[in-house]
Formats: sequence, structure tokens, C-alpha cells
Amino acid sequence: MQAAPPSVAHGAVTFAIALPLQPVASWSGLMALAPLAFVFLRRAPPAYPGFIELIKAFLYRASAGA
Repeated sequence: MQAAPPSVAHGAVTFAIALPLQPVASWSGLMALAPLAFVFLRRAPPAYPGFIELIKAFLYRASAGA
């Protein structure tokens, strides 16, 4: 299974961000995200692999000493 082309992925993200800002959003109960949520969403994905590597290093060291 292949990933979607970047243009499709960007289009989906843009649609998901814009949908709660449309007039029809009130009909379905959608609410716009707080600006701080966008900061988190921008920072979290790149930080996740680094965090996992830190945890792996810690667990490897802990298991080697056991």
C-alpha cells in the first residue's frame, strides 16, 4: 500500500482545518481548534521519533544492566 501523494495529503489537511470554520459546521457540532492546538500539532510529529529513540536507549541500557 502506497502513501497518498503530498498534494492529496495537504488537501485533506486543509479541508479538515477549514471545515469547522464553515457555516455548516454548527449543524454537525464542529468547533475550530484553539491556536495552541496548531502549535502542538506542528511540533508533536517531528518530536515523536526522537522521543521514541530516547526511550529505546533507556530501555536497552536498563535491560543490559539487569
